[in-house]
Amino acid sequence: MKHLKARILEENERRERYHIDRSVEPKGPVEIDQWLPAFMAEAKDLMAIDGPRDRDVSWLGAEQDAQLKVVAMVAGWGLGKTILAMEVYRKIEGDFQVRACAAGSRTLDLDMLLKDVLSQIDQAASSKCERWEQNHLIREIRRILAGKRYFIVIDDVWKEEHGEYVKAAFPDNHNALTRDGYTVEPYVSRALMDTVANMLADPCLRAVFEPHGRLLAAGELCCNPAVADALEAMAEEGVAVFYGGAIGERLVEDV
Repeated sequence: MKHLKARILEENERRERYHIDRSVEPKGPVEIDQWLPAFMAEAKDLMAIDGPRDRDVSWLGAEQDAQLKVVAMVAGWGLGKTILAMEVYRKIEGDFQVRACAAGSRTLDLDMLLKDVLSQIDQAASSKCERWEQNHLIREIRRILAGKRYFIVIDDVWKEEHGEYVKAAFPDNHNALTRDGYTVEPYVSRALMDTVANMLADPCLRAVFEPHGRLLAAGELCCNPAVADALEAMAEEGVAVFYGGAIGERLVEDV
């Protein structure tokens, strides 16, 4: 008994010396996303999914319409909305320049969702976004998607206002080349250099192509928000705003 007691005391002393109890901290329960299996799994041998999938692929893949399209899949719980959305996502892979898929939740964490999307469309930008606020995240996503044909799947959106928050991050490239801008290609940069005298002489051209006091270089973003405003005004009010409204008046003043 003395020998056994000595062993117990020795082991207890060793435990206290090396802080064995502190080396492994107890962890709380780990939450598992209930939608993860459907979000990541491929549909196999599912009946009646080919028709809806091919219909949506055909509609979304049509290139003749450059306007932003938003498809809402609405149905009861457990009826396969996520599986259908992900099947469309996989099938339509080659038709878009940029793609991403992310999951929302009943209590939307917009920061996490935006960072997830950003990590899929630009890993370099994603590596710097940990401390970014929502406005910064949205601006960066819009900048990356500007002028591109993109396909984004957002799963598990519970409220209409959540959908509006998410939609704010995705530019309507119908007018994105003017408002959000386009990347200046090398040949455009060379053309700007060849006409630099005209750029300096015209204040409107200077505002567009020399926004920082110098000509835009290849790889920089060229924006024309004034033209974007004019296009949106004409879309909302018709040609009257051009011929007899504020836009026409500004044109006359410039001439």
